[in-house]
Amino acid sequence: MFLRNRRMHSRVLLNADGWIATAAGDAWDPIKALDISKGGFAFVTKENLALDTVRQFRLQMPGGSRLMNFEARVTHCIDLHDTNSYRVGVEYSKVEVADMTTIEWYVDHKDAVKR
Repeated sequence: MFLRNRRMHSRVLLNADGWIATAAGDAWDPIKALDISKGGFAFVTKENLALDTVRQFRLQMPGGSRLMNFEARVTHCIDLHDTNSYRVGVEYSKVEVADMTTIEWYVDHKDAVKR
């Protein structure tokens, strides 16, 4: 049996600090970004996030001079057993043009990660 990658966009590794809040932008909590694509990104958090919920994000790209702000929808949340944390994947729902340009440049100029 062969498993197909359902992703529409290639991912690249991303070691970056970020923050997550509710859709209203309340109570920002730290996250650690793991990888990023032109469609979304993955991160580790202490919170078990419900699928299809929308959250606000702030992300500091490596070498970037400004903090990116965007909104994204939770597509998966996996319990990382014995670590008290979760691996979460999100899909962008609202991104400013300047921030999307930064993401696209980063993805296009790094080696793609195939998992």
